[in-house]
Amino acid sequence: MKSIEFKILTKGLGIAIIVSFALTLILGILYYLTSLQESLFLSLMCTGSGILIGSAIAARQAHSRGIFYGLVIGLTFFLVTLLVHFLLNSSPPTIGSLVPKFTVYGLSGILGSVFGVMTKK
Repeated sequence: MKSIEFKILTKGLGIAIIVSFALTLILGILYYLTSLQESLFLSLMCTGSGILIGSAIAARQAHSRGIFYGLVIGLTFFLVTLLVHFLLNSSPPTIGSLVPKFTVYGLSGILGSVFGVMTKK
């Protein structure tokens, strides 16, 4: 039984954070320059895409347990964003905002890991 490789998890999470940040920054610029209305859906698409890419890369590099790596990356991303929320806001997040994020982040991690395992050599 192979042990969990934290280097792979860290790399996947780092890629997920960087890609999500870049896509969210582009979305913010689009919001500023156009009349596009802010929406939770577009924000979740940006972060979900970052998680999908990060978990795909991690799952591809993992020798086994690809879906596990993807799910852990998605849920860790959720915990990181929750921590950032508590650091930057005095009010707690609502259940209405937590449930979609938890769902999208977890599913993006799983879906990304499936893609990563499928493209593995």
